[in-house]
Amino acid sequence: MAAEASLRMRHMRLVESFVAVTGNYVRDRPTAERYAETLLILFDLVSRVTNIHRSPRRPQLGWRWVKISVGNPLSVRDRLSEYQQSRPAAKQAVRDLTQTLQQSLENLIL
Repeated sequence: MAAEASLRMRHMRLVESFVAVTGNYVRDRPTAERYAETLLILFDLVSRVTNIHRSPRRPQLGWRWVKISVGNPLSVRDRLSEYQQSRPAAKQAVRDLTQTLQQSLENLIL
């Protein structure tokens, strides 16, 4: 009986945490704070469902800074003729473009 009661209490806690999420809350006044609050509630819900013994620490939300770097554009049009040659050539062209894109992105990371 104790195990059954514990399971039902766990279920009720899950329901309580999810009842706070409504579709209108963010839609009525879409602010960063409301999005963050809703995401934290969903984080708690997923944590409780996936981890019975211990919930992971909530992510720390707040002001952050970011530095955005814009790289040089990659011309896809220059690779079009190679892509249109044949199926194997098209696959190779896609692989080459993906590799070039990956290298360009990695070079932007500080």
